[in-house]
Amino acid sequence: MIFDELDLNPELQEAIGYMGFRETTPIQERVIPVILSGRDLIACAQTGTGKTAAFLLPILNYISENDQFIRTLLYWYLHVNWQSRLISKFRDWLIL
Repeated sequence: MIFDELDLNPELQEAIGYMGFRETTPIQERVIPVILSGRDLIACAQTGTGKTAAFLLPILNYISENDQFIRTLLYWYLHVNWQSRLISKFRDWLIL
């Protein structure tokens, strides 16, 4: 299967092509449509088979189509980042 056959945002498709990827790996072919449909799944494959892209491409597709998700993700990142900085400043005083 080629990436163009997947139901991904056109800008994401362009970025995939720009990076030189044309064909999906077997794990990507089986996993991306399932994730895009909103279903949960657990998948296993060997190192180097494209699992990271299989997981991230549907997430990036969702982010590109849902502005609210981006704001929520940004808020979460800032909140977690702020907590980790606070903990690192007062690490000597904290009992964790």
